[in-house]
Amino acid sequence: MIIKTKIGNICFIGDAGYNDNLFKEIGKKHNILISLIPIGAYEPRWFMKPVHMHPEEAVFTHLDLGAKNIFYN
Repeated sequence: MIIKTKIGNICFIGDAGYNDNLFKEIGKKHNILISLIPIGAYEPRWFMKPVHMHPEEAVFTHLDLGAKNIFYN
């Protein structure tokens, strides 16, 4: 979800697995200021990978989005 504000765009990922192509495209299209990336319930990976990010994948997501700031939980 992209939230447009006067100071810049905020991207809230929600429950999602890592998808570099998708996140790079979102970053190019929306010029993200802040990325909000939830981290949790990522084990076991074989089962949770499609819907929940591992902490390392959250960092890759932030970089792919090209966001200036990151907030995670």
